[in-house]
Amino acid sequence: MALPAIGGHIHLNRPASPQQTEASPLLAKGNKLFEQSVKRGIGHFQSSDLKQVISALRQLQSVPDSGKAQRVQDAIQHWEQHHPKEVAARGARLTELKQALAEQGAITRAAPRHEPKVMAGGTQALLQKSMAGLEKLGSYACTDAQTFVQPNNPSYQKIIGKLNAFGQDPQRLAANQRANNSANMAAIQITRNKQPLSLRTMENIAKAVDDAKAGCCSTLAYSAAAELLRHNSDQRIEVLAHRGAQGHAQTHCFVVIGRAEGSELTKPESWGPHAKVVDPWAATIGAPLVGTPARPPIANLWPPTESVFDNTHRED
Repeated sequence: MALPAIGGHIHLNRPASPQQTEASPLLAKGNKLFEQSVKRGIGHFQSSDLKQVISALRQLQSVPDSGKAQRVQDAIQHWEQHHPKEVAARGARLTELKQALAEQGAITRAAPRHEPKVMAGGTQALLQKSMAGLEKLGSYACTDAQTFVQPNNPSYQKIIGKLNAFGQDPQRLAANQRANNSANMAAIQITRNKQPLSLRTMENIAKAVDDAKAGCCSTLAYSAAAELLRHNSDQRIEVLAHRGAQGHAQTHCFVVIGRAEGSELTKPESWGPHAKVVDPWAATIGAPLVGTPARPPIANLWPPTESVFDNTHRED
């Protein structure tokens, strides 16, 4: 995701000296040595921060300049601070890459203090401003209700009734297909192309979901994030996912607001006192719309295993 602009001006172009060593191959155009060194087998999670390192490195390789070198260094530092275990497991060529960046003049910045981005009460205020839109999402039809809702659910008849009404309306079905197509394209963008999810894509999905008055967990989560972002000023808003071993039946997508910077994604107990879980899909099947890290709306598809969107380093 796009990093914030770097403050100040750093002039890194230096005249070559006879003693200067040849530039590292890691910075050469099209070189994938570092990218290959951090890859694991299919199904292995790769954090959004690592993806940002790879994306920034590709940009530097394509059009080398001092600013892009610094952006790679900043992305590495952010990855090291937020995902130390992943760094330890996949950082075999990280020292070599950092040395190459240093030779280009990139500097290591002072580490920021790990504090929540939000003030006390901030997440609650954001929820209050966004609640009408979130509750509307929670009132829509759940398109995969027949997979996840059992007849012993007290709201079973109501939930299936909404699904049946949706299934008889060609315009709503077409709108839902548009939402799914956009979500599927976003998934390809994230997993294959290592590109972050853009706010524009989420807004397009939200529009299609509103037209369909229906959705699955991913399209509803993107729509909820878009709704929260419309009312947001200073809160961290993320779309997170839990992926289990059994594919669709153990996959879930939801929104978290107010997670503390520097906390560990897979350890909700580290998220800080202001974090909230927003899950409109849960509301469509009779569960709570909002929960806490200790009591999420859907507790058996928890904790999150990956980040799909984070507005602290996003693309618009």
